[in-house]
Amino acid sequence: MLTSTTCLLYLSLSILPSLGFLISSPQPPSPPSNTFSRIKTTTTAGAANSKRYSSTGDDDDADFMQSLRMRIKEVTSSPQLPLVVIDTMLPRQILSMDVADTPNDPFLNLLRERIASGNPYVGVVGTARLSSGQSVNLESGVEAELRVVNNRNGMVRVEMLGGRRFVIDRDVYDVHGGWPEASVRFLGDNVHGGNSISSAKAISIAGEFTSPNMNIGCDGSSLVEKWIELAKENECQPGQIDEILATLGEIPSAEEPSDCAFWIGALINPLPVMMNNDTEIRRTLLTGSDEERVGVALNVAMEIRPTLLTAASDEERVGVALDGLTRSIRHMDGSAPMW
Repeated sequence: MLTSTTCLLYLSLSILPSLGFLISSPQPPSPPSNTFSRIKTTTTAGAANSKRYSSTGDDDDADFMQSLRMRIKEVTSSPQLPLVVIDTMLPRQILSMDVADTPNDPFLNLLRERIASGNPYVGVVGTARLSSGQSVNLESGVEAELRVVNNRNGMVRVEMLGGRRFVIDRDVYDVHGGWPEASVRFLGDNVHGGNSISSAKAISIAGEFTSPNMNIGCDGSSLVEKWIELAKENECQPGQIDEILATLGEIPSAEEPSDCAFWIGALINPLPVMMNNDTEIRRTLLTGSDEERVGVALNVAMEIRPTLLTAASDEERVGVALDGLTRSIRHMDGSAPMW
């Protein structure tokens, strides 16, 4: 059993290699043209505009001004965010990492620029693996606040705090110092999806998270209480679960079922803390095979975060969360091991 502080309760195995640039600081990842379905580049867009508006005449001038006005309106009507493809985050989650403090580190350059501008936010998106085996970037993510915790011995400790959810609203442009940038549409608290019957079902399901339960070995405790009890028996270091709970705060009311679902997702799929104090474990997490990574990361739940972010309704989200929570409990108590 691992005792290193880098041992993780949960780690999303499919996307870990994309974290390498945050540790070893190579060039920032530029998504291939097929990873975002609507990616464009400013060079291509500029060339197209130049070709389109190279003719002369009043009609052409009128077309040009109309298109320009539409473009200005389009750009100013939706917020734009540089996109960082790291891991799927949920609201309330905090991703911590140590980054080498080098002058040309692309991530630190982005961080410092955003903080200096008074707008310390980026869009964080994860990846999903298709049935064909192809890995694609999600078009749903969260706005994350960038924080510099400390700078010691040439390493900068950075935190990214997950906040508002968004969907990519229009084309993705590779214009922000090599980072993809996109117009996004934030999903407000009043966007629930579904109808009144579906919403009522969602509230009922959300109530199951914290209600006394006599099934699956809960013996009257709630599903959340049972999961916490079992997870503490499987944590890699003392206090790990308590720290996660302190970060998340109290579970939201069942009257806000989607918030409950995101809270559950953040609990059973906590983000890793990327440390540099164990080189061998870190190298395995970043570059090893799935089997090798399982050997250094304690998995207790299926990955549900991408499904939560892309679900269309409250009812769908709480259903995903309930299934993930109960499967995790059955896995940890040995009644239905998943691996």
